[in-house]
Amino acid sequence: MDVALRLFDREDIPYLLQWTAGAGEKALAKWAGPVFTYPLTEGQLLRYLSGSAGRQLYCITADDQPVGIIELFEIDQRHRNARIGKILIGDRARRGAGIATAAIQRLLHTCFHEYHLHKVSLSVLSDNIEALSCYVRNGFIREGVKKDHRYLDGRWHDLIELTLFCADWRTDYEHRPLHELKTERLIVRSALTSDVPAVCDYYRRNRLLLEEFGPKREDDFYTLERQKELLLDGILRERSGECLRCWIVPKGRLDQMIGSISLSAIIRGNFRSCFIGYQLDTRELRQGYMKEALAAVITCAFGPLGLHRIEANIMPENRASRATAESLGFVCEGLARDYLNLQGTWTDHLHYVLRAEQWQHLPTVL
Repeated sequence: MDVALRLFDREDIPYLLQWTAGAGEKALAKWAGPVFTYPLTEGQLLRYLSGSAGRQLYCITADDQPVGIIELFEIDQRHRNARIGKILIGDRARRGAGIATAAIQRLLHTCFHEYHLHKVSLSVLSDNIEALSCYVRNGFIREGVKKDHRYLDGRWHDLIELTLFCADWRTDYEHRPLHELKTERLIVRSALTSDVPAVCDYYRRNRLLLEEFGPKREDDFYTLERQKELLLDGILRERSGECLRCWIVPKGRLDQMIGSISLSAIIRGNFRSCFIGYQLDTRELRQGYMKEALAAVITCAFGPLGLHRIEANIMPENRASRATAESLGFVCEGLARDYLNLQGTWTDHLHYVLRAEQWQHLPTVL
């Protein structure tokens, strides 16, 4: 399938009116933002096209057939930035075929190679998960959230602001994780949008163990829909430098997740510290996988991430987790009373710490 962009003109107006016929106010707001009012009319589109200074509206074609639109606006050549908006795959039969991702990539190529822009940004309603997934696949990072910014269907909606810089742009975000660490037996990597089924399967088969040493979760946590939301949010947070969330994949089973390691609350500056958490599939215990994977992530934290201190808080009765931490050089600094409320009960945790200078003097663990 050949996806291309050409300038939108008056002859394309009937296509757009046909694509949006019968859609409600929120459906219009999802792709058009506040520019058009419901219902969309030919007059609105003609007025929009007559005042097109500082913006370009494109018709998306697939195999030379019009299938949607995409806009580049607020084009600022002096400061070398612009915004993307009005993304719509109008032909319902062509949705889900990767056309939006391909169209965004072609527009980004125009932005960074023809217009020589430095930054491209866009915004999306927080519950528009399909659009958010598309932007994540194209490498956008979250820059902020405008709380209660749009009033639609009787309630307020948040608006997420996303940004992509030229220096960070690449064409293979969908297949190349942000971080990928390799050990003798494992690949420890950031999540991809295609990982939702494997991640969901991991949580489902380990539900009892995870709730024994963690919070009790509602049933919807174990659904594909909820895991997709959480995974997308995690990818955006990782790209913005707030955290690192790596999944553990055996080299001989690349379609299966067997555990995860998280660096959260990453603080830089004079602190350069974070918290670490880790979990492993009940079927993979006592094979040294977690120690092997943790060593790779810790090396990344003290190396490329430039951190100085990693903290871990572990329940006293979780002897396996304590033994793993201690084997890697973590030192217990004391007991934190009533540290977390888990399943309605305040629980004590042992506070472990590993500093960069301790890690440098440890023998090789891989």
